[in-house]
Amino acid sequence: MGTFGGFGGGGSWGSGFSRVTFSGVFGASAGAPFERWSFRLHTSAALTAATRETVATACRDAWVANIAARTTVVARLTEVKVASLTLTGVYAADPAILVTDNPGTSTAVTPAASQVALALSLTSATRGPRGRGRLFLPAPSAVPVNADGLITVASRDSFATSAKAFLDAVNASLGAGPPPGRIVIPNIAGDLVTVTGVRVGRRLDVIRSRAAQNIEAYNAALALA
Repeated sequence: MGTFGGFGGGGSWGSGFSRVTFSGVFGASAGAPFERWSFRLHTSAALTAATRETVATACRDAWVANIAARTTVVARLTEVKVASLTLTGVYAADPAILVTDNPGTSTAVTPAASQVALALSLTSATRGPRGRGRLFLPAPSAVPVNADGLITVASRDSFATSAKAFLDAVNASLGAGPPPGRIVIPNIAGDLVTVTGVRVGRRLDVIRSRAAQNIEAYNAALALA
């Protein structure tokens, strides 16, 4: 279950687009984090205040159904925020903020380090950098790695299937329109490019949005001889 909070009542969406931000922590509980993580998706959907709350709940459910089983039990989704944006990227109305606590459910014995991430490449019909996107998911609790240092082909393909199901569920939550809401890539040219596919590679990455929030515990400096 989750509860909604935020900035107040909200309003209807004007011209622009919307953004769904998934945020969470690594920790034994939502109130005792030792790392934070987040990623976001942009969509072309026109969302009213009520629709934003519905989308937030559906996106949380999409995470639980398709991604939670891939993540360590201490990787917890704690918030889904859905915001309607103007074409300049500022809030068009108050966002819907779903406060939740959904830990990962994978029970594999050896977890990946918390700074490790699985990168998803978003593809479209537009060629070049303007038609591509990337997001970083908290790493699964255990990833089979070959002698070449890359995850196995079977793991890659399985992750890709889960990622597709997750993104399909997010798209489905956005409504049939017209026009239908879709995940998009807002690019530097001012276009909203519709995402048409997802790819997963064999190389693990680092979740970038937590770089400034990493918590470290160094030893006391050892004096050199």
